[in-house]
Amino acid sequence: MALIAGQVEPFHHRAKKGTKGAGVIPSGSTLAIDTALTPDGWKQAVTASVKPFGVLINADAATGDTNIAVCVEGEVNVVAEAIIQPNTYVMPGTAAGQVKAWDGAAETTKIGLYLGNNGSGSTPVACAAADVIAIIKEAD
Repeated sequence: MALIAGQVEPFHHRAKKGTKGAGVIPSGSTLAIDTALTPDGWKQAVTASVKPFGVLINADAATGDTNIAVCVEGEVNVVAEAIIQPNTYVMPGTAAGQVKAWDGAAETTKIGLYLGNNGSGSTPVACAAADVIAIIKEAD
């Protein structure tokens, strides 16, 4: 069964209401703190982003939206920027809101763990670029 970006595993996540930054944000995007907002809000994470992280869940956020649902811990679906092997930590990708394999350089860039579930069944598999994958989002 195909996974859908931004969906969470019922009863296996914690979500909070957040303030949305500028522009459209697709569901399943990884988020980082946006200090340009008062109070601090959320924007799409990119490679240079550091903790805390969140993931936009349930629906795309339109330009005019001000509040969003943010998964801060648990199993959540995101979009892979490139190939990621099973049992690999992930970090923000170069493409805004996506994830790639963690480079090991800094704990502050680690978002969570990809166990190899991309909707293909119970056998762990590597994902390809643009695949929707399930990660275990760490609490920051």
